[in-house]
Amino acid sequence: MAYNVTLTNILEGDLANLSIPAGRKELMHKISKNFSRVLMNNQQKQSIKLKAKRFWNIQRLVDDLNMFEDTYNIVHLNLTEQVIRSQGIRTLSEFLPRCKLLTHLNLEMNRIGPRGVNSLANVLEQCPVLAHLNLNRNDIGPEGAQGLGAGLRKCPSIAHLEIAYNDIRAVGMERFTAMLGDCTSLVHLNLGGNAIGNDGAGHLGTLLRHCRSLTHLILCSNRIYDEGVNMLTPTLGQFALLVHLDLRENFIADEGAGKLAAVLRQCVSLAHLDLHCNEIGVAGVGLLAAVLGRFSCLTHLNLGFNEFGPEGAAILSERLGQCSVLAHLDLSGNEIGNDGVRRLAAVLHQFVSLTHLDLCANHITDQGVESLAGELPQCSLLSHLDLSKNKIGDQGMESLAAMQLRCRVLF
Repeated sequence: MAYNVTLTNILEGDLANLSIPAGRKELMHKISKNFSRVLMNNQQKQSIKLKAKRFWNIQRLVDDLNMFEDTYNIVHLNLTEQVIRSQGIRTLSEFLPRCKLLTHLNLEMNRIGPRGVNSLANVLEQCPVLAHLNLNRNDIGPEGAQGLGAGLRKCPSIAHLEIAYNDIRAVGMERFTAMLGDCTSLVHLNLGGNAIGNDGAGHLGTLLRHCRSLTHLILCSNRIYDEGVNMLTPTLGQFALLVHLDLRENFIADEGAGKLAAVLRQCVSLAHLDLHCNEIGVAGVGLLAAVLGRFSCLTHLNLGFNEFGPEGAAILSERLGQCSVLAHLDLSGNEIGNDGVRRLAAVLHQFVSLTHLDLCANHITDQGVESLAGELPQCSLLSHLDLSKNKIGDQGMESLAAMQLRCRVLF
C-alpha cells in the first residue's frame, strides 16, 4: 500500500495549511498524534510528499510513520528550522532507509553539527534516488564535511547539494574533496559562506573537474580573492551548461575579473552572474564587459558595490546594450555619478527586456535624474527602479513624475 499526503501541518486528521505559534507544544503533539489517521485516509494515493513545519517531537513523528508495515514512498521531506540537532538526526537516520523513493531532503537550520551529519552520511547509500540534499546552516565544520563527503561518495544520485554557511573552511574543503572523489552527477552546488579561502578554492577546482554538467555554482562570501579565482578558472571554462554563477563578497579585483572574463567566453549558457561587493575597477569591468556583451542568454547581472566609477559605467553601457534579454541590472554603490548615469541613459532604449534597474548609492543628483527620466519611457517592461541613497532633490523627483512611469521608484 502506498500513500500520498501533501501537508504543511496536520490538524484533526485533515489536510490544512496552518501557521502554528511558537511554544504551542501541546498542539504539536496533537498534530503528530493524528498523522497516522491522515495517512490511512489517503490510501488511494501513490506517494507521500511530506513537508512538516514545527514538528517539535521528531521521535513521535518517526514512531507514527513506523506503525505501518508498508514501505513509505515519501518523495519529499522538508524539516527546515526544526532545531532537531544531532539526536534528532540519529532518530531520523533510523527511518530514512525505508524511504526508497526519497528524492528531496531538506534539513536546513537544524544545528545538527558534525556528529549529526556523520549519522546522516552513514545511511545516504540506502536512499538510492536521493537527488536534492539541503544542509545549509548546520554548523557541520571541517569534520562534518569529511563525513558528508564519504557518505555522498556512496550516493551517486545526488545532483543538487546545498551546504552553505557551515564553517567548512579550507581544511574542510580539502577533506570533503578527498572523501567524495569523482562526482559526475552534480548540477547544482551551493558552498556559500564557508570561508574556504584561496586554498579551499584550489581543492574545489579539483572536485569540479568531474562535474561537467554543472549549471549552478554558488560561492559567495568565501574570501577567495584573485588567487582563488585563478585556481578555479581552469575548471570553470569546461562548464558549457553553466547558467548561474555567484561570486559575491569575495574580494575579487581587476586581476581576478580578467581571469574570470577569459574563461566565461566558454560558458555560453550563462544567464545569471553575481559579482556584487567585490573590488573590481575600470580595467576589470572593461574585460568583463567585452565578454558579457556577447551573451545572448544573460538575464541577471549584479556588479553592485565595486569600484569602477563613471568610466566603468560608460564601458558597460557600450557593451551591455547587446544583451537583448537582460532583465535585472544592478550597478549600485559604484559612484558612477551624473556622467555615468548619462552614458547609461543614452543606451537604455536597447534594453528592451529590462525590468529591474538598481542605481542606489551612486552620487546621482537632479541633473543625472533628468538625463535618466527622458529615456526611461522606452523601457516599457521596467517595474523597479532604485535611486535611493543618492542626492536627489525635488527637481529630480518632479522630472521622474512628469514621465508618468509605471514602475516602482525608490528614493
